[in-house]
Amino acid sequence: MSIARFSIWILVLALVPPQAWSGHEDEPRTLDILGWVENAHLVAPEIDLRAKLDTGANTSSLDVRIIKRFRQWGRRWVRFAVTDPESGEEIVMVRERERTIGIVQHEGDSDVRPTVKVEICIAGRQLEIEVSLTDRRNFNYPLLLGRRALQKFAIVDSSDTFVAEQVCPDEVDRSGLVLDPSATNPDRSRAKDAESGQISDDEDRAEDVVLEDDDSDQGGS
Repeated sequence: MSIARFSIWILVLALVPPQAWSGHEDEPRTLDILGWVENAHLVAPEIDLRAKLDTGANTSSLDVRIIKRFRQWGRRWVRFAVTDPESGEEIVMVRERERTIGIVQHEGDSDVRPTVKVEICIAGRQLEIEVSLTDRRNFNYPLLLGRRALQKFAIVDSSDTFVAEQVCPDEVDRSGLVLDPSATNPDRSRAKDAESGQISDDEDRAEDVVLEDDDSDQGGS
């Protein structure tokens, strides 16, 4: 173990109250010390990505091309494409929209983005995280993990990268994970056609937007 990582562990032990280590279910989860860049896996559609772990960003973000925002069965959806870095193949996914956020830029207007939940593997854990959908082609890493995701499982060692020895757990739960859950409505009898249809960018921007701090990797990292 490096001196820097040993020092981080000492700091963690000093800051976390003793009851956090007693193993009770209602107490804080175990946090792994990870590097500021780690390997990750998008469970559906089975894509390996490199992720930047960035405590300067609040919400995580994923590199996508947004194809369409739409309403169906009274729910809001986003159809988007993710790119497999190895093959270059674009794979279309649909996810229910969680909310709309405005990333406050250091210069210029806010960048309005929809957020969705996706399943990832990292450091031997399978997690469901919220990501904002945006074009990250100018950045080195297609996936950025911000504070909302990191607080569930990780402490970031800014002096190291690729610390985790395992990406996915031995058993990955893929039950219920499909590329397009909007294709099957379990309660079709109560669906309202009047609430269906495509949403334009202007309509999307007119909805309530939660402002958040600027992504901390705007410099292209």
